[in-house]
Amino acid sequence: KNRSKQMKILDLGTGSGCIAVSIAKNANSKGVKVFASDISASALKVAQANAKANKVLIKFSKRNLLAGAKDKFDIIIANLPYVPVSDYKKLYRNLEYEPKLALTDGSDNFPLIYKFLAQAPKYLNTGGVIIIETDPKFFKQFKTKNARVIKDIQNLKRFAVIKL
Repeated sequence: KNRSKQMKILDLGTGSGCIAVSIAKNANSKGVKVFASDISASALKVAQANAKANKVLIKFSKRNLLAGAKDKFDIIIANLPYVPVSDYKKLYRNLEYEPKLALTDGSDNFPLIYKFLAQAPKYLNTGGVIIIETDPKFFKQFKTKNARVIKDIQNLKRFAVIKL
């Protein structure tokens, strides 16, 4: 890929901003511009404070998935709510300190992730990549030949790397 233009990376569903901050801290400052967005204004405040504490430059925006995005990205990293609501109800005691909005979209069939995947091609540069973290149950219904599935430390299917 031609590196003369600035690479753009979006952390979608940034939450506390840990992924965006890590990328910004470790990226070559000349070649990478980091963006982060979330639907939650309070999450964005935390993410902005974390970026400031780590002295990194990130462009933050409040948005629902990719709606209203003006840029195209080379990489979109998405950590959207992916806990099926039936699991959330069983696991609530372990998750009570996390905002419900960050964990589940209130369903068992991942409509938010599918909506994001439908929007993403419009916001990716040619050769762009999506990296998404999701529930292992998602992969039973998810089918595409352009995806590589990566297992987590517990050997569960957890991430999809999708090249468009």
